[in-house]
Amino acid sequence: MAGLLLRLCALLVLMGASASGLAQTRAEDCPSDPPPYRLPESRGVDPPMQYCFARVQGRRVLWLYGGVGADSASQVQRGLRQERAYDEVWVNSPGGSVAEALEIGQTLRRLRAHVRVPAKRGVVCISACTILMLGGYNRTVDQQAIFIVHAKSGVMRISANTGFGTVGGKLMTWGEAVEILKQEPEQLKQLAQYKWNTEVNASTELISYYQTMIEGLPQAAAYRQLAARALPALYDGASPARRFSEDLADIQARGLVALQEIFTQVELGAMSAIYDGLWRERASLGVGAEEALKIFRAGLNCRIQDLCPLEPHQLEQLGYHNFTPQ
Repeated sequence: MAGLLLRLCALLVLMGASASGLAQTRAEDCPSDPPPYRLPESRGVDPPMQYCFARVQGRRVLWLYGGVGADSASQVQRGLRQERAYDEVWVNSPGGSVAEALEIGQTLRRLRAHVRVPAKRGVVCISACTILMLGGYNRTVDQQAIFIVHAKSGVMRISANTGFGTVGGKLMTWGEAVEILKQEPEQLKQLAQYKWNTEVNASTELISYYQTMIEGLPQAAAYRQLAARALPALYDGASPARRFSEDLADIQARGLVALQEIFTQVELGAMSAIYDGLWRERASLGVGAEEALKIFRAGLNCRIQDLCPLEPHQLEQLGYHNFTPQ
């Protein structure tokens, strides 16, 4: 009987050790080192960013990884809320949605998180990733880390079947929009003008975010007043930004390629005009406005189709990096 009891105790000890071993591997542990980023899809909706936990070089790390697709903010907040489980937040992302990146960045700031872009093979921080990373209360970009900016855009990744928007009261794809614009050219004026105008709110929101994240104090009323008069006329007026006849002829000749290029130029032109208007009056925009505008300008220097790496001295000067890499 005593021998049986000893064998049962030994079995229970082994079972306990096994259960303990299983408990150490959580569903939220990282799948690999580093967890992989995923290039944005050419069509459809990108999946939300993922999170996982790891211990790297003695540090407890919460990784945020993958493209910044729809619902990314709500997805990664599940991990961010587990504050006692990590010391630093590390990012590995090729970018994605600016709106989601802004929300993640604001959450990082509320948590006073230390955010890091590590110099590890397979790790990048590109585009919208650089926006969310700026939300960190402490921010570290390691030497040799890949950190790349470019101008934001809503029309970079399109095909003929990608949703364009509303044309004549109907939802259209880009391919259908091209055909309609060939038949109803005045629609181009309305659609391009709408895109031109909406960049005011989008750009001022982003610049204000930059200003807040670098410990500035944006003056919302001044932003609204200046942004309202920052843009010249797009097609109509004494000195229009673009010539309607030339854009229409380009669409007639090159179709989808021309339409994408025109809308990319409209976005970039609007952002540049907004920057110029705000820069002239930057003293009225509050503490940190000049620095925030420089960050915005760094993106404008690189078209959405291009990628522009920032060097360590640029990261420090612009305020992306405010904590010495260890």
